[in-house]
Amino acid sequence: MRKHPDADAFVREHLRYPANATTRLAFADWLDETGTPSNVAWARYIRLYEEADRYAPGAPRHNALTSRLADCARDIRVRLAIPAARFVAQFDAFLQLLPSTNMTVWLTGFDIPPALLALVPESVARECNLLPFAERGLALFVAAVDPNNMHVETVQKVAFILQRHIVLVGANPAQLHTIINSKYGNFDYDYGATFLEFDYRPLLPNDPPALAASEDSATCATWCVNRILREAAYLCADRIHLTREGQQGVIWFRLDGGWVEGGVIPSRYRGSAFTRLAQAAHISTDWVFGDTIAQIPMIGEFPIRVDNRPLRVRVTMRPTPNGPDVVLDLNREPV
Repeated sequence: MRKHPDADAFVREHLRYPANATTRLAFADWLDETGTPSNVAWARYIRLYEEADRYAPGAPRHNALTSRLADCARDIRVRLAIPAARFVAQFDAFLQLLPSTNMTVWLTGFDIPPALLALVPESVARECNLLPFAERGLALFVAAVDPNNMHVETVQKVAFILQRHIVLVGANPAQLHTIINSKYGNFDYDYGATFLEFDYRPLLPNDPPALAASEDSATCATWCVNRILREAAYLCADRIHLTREGQQGVIWFRLDGGWVEGGVIPSRYRGSAFTRLAQAAHISTDWVFGDTIAQIPMIGEFPIRVDNRPLRVRVTMRPTPNGPDVVLDLNREPV
């Protein structure tokens, strides 16, 4: 597109005095005069946003106008790159100027609260190439590699699960992947509350009939193992592999011959979770967590029943210098 001769000055002026609608509308007039489809769509976006702001959120007229903003956004080709901290601080002002999906935020050096990382599992972050990085009220700011082409169903599903309004912005792919690896790889946020949200029902032979809402290591380990096995059964996985990356345990499910990541077991619960599996399979924990020189695997099994579906779980634990390597085979014949 042709650049406005005072475009930089306009952006600075808008961010300094975001309430000044006259400046925005004058810029929209200039965009219209260029005649290019992208600029015309951009001008239409600015005017629609300005008109929608005159009505209370949720009012019929406000909803009708905001629903038309997405049509404009698809035709706007301009992109704006800004530091994440500035976008969060002046979120409303930036949206008056451009759709959020036309902005790319720079996340390097931005402090992402651990509580936000707990909202989105690592497997979802990696599969969908997205990362939550800030929030304001019920709005959750999420950076994605290609926000304009994300499946609507994916965004709606995340919004429904989290009960948040998702604000998508762009991110540099290499930068986003580096931050996902560093944030989740070193992430040991207190997952206790996350585990306790899962509906507990006894599953292993030595499971207690009920669990108190406590975030101690033993309780969360019980909840965690229960959840892993139930998810595997619901997914019809035939094998689970629990490996170690950094200080955490990484959960993998094998579905139709392929592997799908199922999240992590934080370091503070990892030992307790593996101990619980060993005890259920009658495997000596002294062996599993003891001498790792021989690295001879130990094998055991135990029965479970998921929604009246009987399964046998064969447990193979191999001691390693980094802790046990664990494989769980479902629906196997007794060993």
